[in-house]
Amino acid sequence: MKVLAKQVISACEYFRIDKIVISPGSRNAPLTIGFSKNKNFETFSIVDERCAGFFALGMAQQTQKPVALVCTSGSALLNY
Repeated sequence: MKVLAKQVISACEYFRIDKIVISPGSRNAPLTIGFSKNKNFETFSIVDERCAGFFALGMAQQTQKPVALVCTSGSALLNY
């Protein structure tokens, strides 16, 4: 796994962010694999970034805890 992906995953563990909404793509594969293999995280795969953003927002409102979003590079981030 890439060093930066390990650091992001460790930071989420440190801050107790345990819910991760992933919009999979080739560029974010190290994060997707890292979060999915780690038992400390509950991951949700949602292909459409617009839906993923609203899904994460609703989950954060219900749990009163932060939810991390993972997307591929490029314009995908703009849809969150």
